Parts: sequence; C-alpha cells; structure tokens
Amino acid sequence: MVCTILLDFTLTLLGQPESYWRHPETMHEANALSRLFLGYGWMVFILYALFYAWAAFQMASILPRMIALTCIFSFIFGTFSGASNWFFYQWRIGMQAPIIYGVALSVIIVLLAFPAFQERNG
Repeated sequence: MVCTILLDFTLTLLGQPESYWRHPETMHEANALSRLFLGYGWMVFILYALFYAWAAFQMASILPRMIALTCIFSFIFGTFSGASNWFFYQWRIGMQAPIIYGVALSVIIVLLAFPAFQERNG
C-alpha cells in the first residue's frame, strides 16, 4: 500500500510542468488536496506525501483486520487510479502502461496476501 501511495506521489511530481519548479502556482494536478500542498512547493509536497503514507500505514496497523484490509485496498486502488491517469492521460503512453501496472500490482497483492499459496507452490 505504501509503495503504491509513494509511486502516485512520485508520478505527480514528475508530471509537473517545468515552470512548477520555479513557480509552484503553475502546478498541474486534479486532486484538490494534492494541489494545495503542491502550491507550497515540492518540499512541502514531499512532506505531505510521506505523512500521508505514514498515516495510512498507521491506520491500517491499528484497525481491526477486515476494516484494515478495506482501507488498504481503498488506498491501493485510489493511488493505482492516480498513477494510471498520469500514464494514460498526461503522458499518453497508451492503455498498456496502466494494464501492465495493474497486472504487476495484482500479482504482488496475491503473493503477499496468500502466503500459503507461496508455500504450497514455491
């Protein structure tokens, strides 16, 4: 979950126009909360990203198992969508990039979520 969050935030920074690095008010972002922090500059945005990932991890660590899993999947799918939007809409890589990312993410989730599968087939 934390990796997908950080990947989305990393792609958000990579997707900023060249003018952003001198004039943060020229940011390019659809998410209102991320726009707020991007407007204060890249260092503030990185601190926000780290806090966001840390808070999500802490929340998933203390909640009951089923609620935690629901939150984990919500964060994963939300940030998967954000990263996929950069690939498809901003950089026009095509549908292959989000599909490859989705397949890789699905394989990782299955391998981590079902350790008995690994023991039986590994």
